[in-house]
Amino acid sequence: MKINIFATADIHGRIIPYDYGSNCPTDNSIANLYSAYNALKDENSILVDNGDMIKGNFIEKFVYYDRHPAVEVMNYMGYDLWNLGNHEFNYGLDNIYRLMNDFKGTTLLANSNGNFTPYEIIEREGIKIAFIGIETLLVNEFEAQQLGDFKITDPVEVLDAIIDEIHDEVHGIIGLFHLGLGDENGVAHAGILSIIDSMKNKKHLDAIISGHTHDGFESYYHSGILITQPPAYGRGMIKLELNFEEGKLKALHSKLIEAHNYEPDKDIVDIYEPYHRKILEFTNKILGFADDVEGEYNYDMEDGPLAHLLTDIMLFYYPADVVAFQIDSPDTHMKNGFLRRSDIARFYTYSGGEVSLYEITGADLKEYMNWSGRYYIYEEGQLKKNPKRQNFKYKTFDIFGNIKYTLDYTKEDRITRLKRLDGSDILDEDKLIIGMNEYRMNYLMSDMGPLKNKNFKQIASSQYIQKGFENHGTIRKLAEIFLESLPENKFTYDGQINFEIKY
Repeated sequence: MKINIFATADIHGRIIPYDYGSNCPTDNSIANLYSAYNALKDENSILVDNGDMIKGNFIEKFVYYDRHPAVEVMNYMGYDLWNLGNHEFNYGLDNIYRLMNDFKGTTLLANSNGNFTPYEIIEREGIKIAFIGIETLLVNEFEAQQLGDFKITDPVEVLDAIIDEIHDEVHGIIGLFHLGLGDENGVAHAGILSIIDSMKNKKHLDAIISGHTHDGFESYYHSGILITQPPAYGRGMIKLELNFEEGKLKALHSKLIEAHNYEPDKDIVDIYEPYHRKILEFTNKILGFADDVEGEYNYDMEDGPLAHLLTDIMLFYYPADVVAFQIDSPDTHMKNGFLRRSDIARFYTYSGGEVSLYEITGADLKEYMNWSGRYYIYEEGQLKKNPKRQNFKYKTFDIFGNIKYTLDYTKEDRITRLKRLDGSDILDEDKLIIGMNEYRMNYLMSDMGPLKNKNFKQIASSQYIQKGFENHGTIRKLAEIFLESLPENKFTYDGQINFEIKY
C-alpha cells in the first residue's frame, strides 16, 4: 500500500508564471505545480500546503476581497490541508478566520492559544495519516502589535501531547512545520532541529515537511526523522511517498518535483486572469522619474543611485542619523525615465519592509556594521560569501545610508572610517537614531545577534499610525509618497559616494 503526499510551501502569490516586480513571465507557479500534481497523483494522494500563500507578488492586493484568489485556487486544486504560515497573520486574526471559513479543506495550527485545528487524520484505504501543524514562534515578534493576546506557543509540549494521544490510533504521523532547520533569530524552538532534540515522543514522528526559509531541499535526516522542504515561489513541490505493509510504515522517500518541467494549468490561468489584469494595472502606474541613474553597480561593493534612493525614502518621513537596509534584488539596474510601482518592487523585494526608529550609540552602530560586513570573508586574495551567513533566510549584508564609512576586509575591525555626512567622526559614546527594519533589529538583539543582552526601545515605526509621523506604510508605500513630493516627481542621483570597500 502506497500513499503519496504532495506538498507546497511559501508560494507567496505565484499563482501563474508571472513576476509582477520584473513584469516578466516565469516558469514557476502553482499553476505549473498543479499540472505536475495531475500527472503524478493517484486515488490515494494527499495535497497539502505549508503556509505563506496569501502575501507576495502583489496578491496581497486582494486580501480583503470577498473571495481571495489564493483560496479560490486552492479550493479548485482540492487541497486537503493548509498549515498557516507567518504571513497569513499579517492581516489580523479576523481575516484568518474568514479565509479559513472559505477554504474547503482543513486549516491547521497546533501551537497557539487561538481557536484552530491542531491536527487532522486523513484516511486512505484504511491507512490513517495524522498531520500536525506547527507555526514559527517568531509570529509573536513579527505581529506583536496587532495580534493582542493571541500567541504562538512553544511547540515541544504541544507535539508531545498530541503524539501521545494519537500515535496508537494512526499508521503514520507527519509534521507540517512552517519553520526552518535552525533556530531563527536565536529563539529556542524556532527551528526544527531544536524542537526534535527537546521532544519526548520524537520516535513516533515519521517525517516533517518544513517551510518558511524558502530553501527547498529533498531530504535531511535528524534523529532518524526525514525532513523535506518544497522550494519557495512555486519553483517546485515535494512528493513524499509512504509505503505500508500490513498496516506498518516500512519505507518513506521524498522527491523534488520541479515546476519548470510542466506547463501551467490552463484553468488556473483562466481563474486568475481578472486578478492578473488588476495587478498589471496597479504595478504599471508611473510614480515618478529617474535621472542620472544609469550604470552597472555591484551594491555590495560600491555605492550608487539605488542606495541613495532607498536612503532618501527612509529619511523623508522618518528622520534619522543613519538608516540601514539590504539590497537583495537580482536586478538592481536603474534606467533614466519612468519609475513604476513594479520598479520599486523589483528594487526592494521585501514587501513587508518598514522603517522603525531606535536610539543606539556609535559603538552599537559600529558593532552592527562589523557584523554586517562579516557576510563576506577574505580568502586567497578575494572576497567570498560566508557559508554560515548564507544559511540565513534573508541576506544579511546591509547598506548604511546618510553616513560615510569604509569596510576594510584586510582588518579584523573592518570599519576603519565612520563619519557623518558633514565629515565629523561618529564616536562610540554618541547617541544616534537609526532607521531600519524591525525584523533585523530583533535579530541583532537576540541571543545569536551581535547586540545581544541589549534592548533598544522602538521610538516610532512606519507600520503604525503614530503622533508626529504623518505617513505610514511599507517602504514601497513610502516610496510613492516620496516621489510625489519631489519637483516634477523626479529623483536625480548626484554621484556622491558615501561608502567604500577595501580588500
